[in-house]
Amino acid sequence: MKSYEELVAEAEAAPLAKWDFSWLGRRLIESETPWSYPDRADELVTGADGPVLDMSAGGDDPATADATLPFPDDRFAVLLSQHDPYQVEEVRRVLRADGVFLTEQIGGLDGLAINEALEAPLPSGASERALNTARAELEQAGLKITTARTAFPERLFHDIGALVYYLRAVPRQVPDFSAEKYDKELRLLHDQMSAGEPFRDRAVRFMIEAVRQ
Repeated sequence: MKSYEELVAEAEAAPLAKWDFSWLGRRLIESETPWSYPDRADELVTGADGPVLDMSAGGDDPATADATLPFPDDRFAVLLSQHDPYQVEEVRRVLRADGVFLTEQIGGLDGLAINEALEAPLPSGASERALNTARAELEQAGLKITTARTAFPERLFHDIGALVYYLRAVPRQVPDFSAEKYDKELRLLHDQMSAGEPFRDRAVRFMIEAVRQ
């Protein structure tokens, strides 16, 4: 069994990729949502009778949410956004009448067990990123909601390296994270996981499909 120091050092040196945790293998296990965003997105793209825009390329940068899209009004038959910010008025502007907007987002209360275990501050704006808020904003902008679902998949970390890697890959969870700063709390979790008890966390996901009227 690798030591705490070895697991942390490996996690800190490992390459990162956006929302790709394949480096961890089965060390991090997250249950699936009851829906498949990729499958529904494929259905919409295949059935589209006009241009399609996948907005899921802006990264996890909050500034993207305020960006003006470089497209004319009423341009797209389908807009897609997975795990990325969007500006509601821009969605309405570039989506044509009867066009469809599909988004899957991470709820603001995602991963709070991590913050609690580390005694770390909650992510900024956590309470604002929720299904009801997103739904109300889209409806106010003139879109009709056809699907709105929330899920709470379980997330299991089987060693401390997996948790350190995750927090590097998802910096919004604990913005001031470093293994040195949270050494005491991480070592307590390491002892727990080394004894065969994984660290249990909960993801929060919501999906909305809406039509511009």
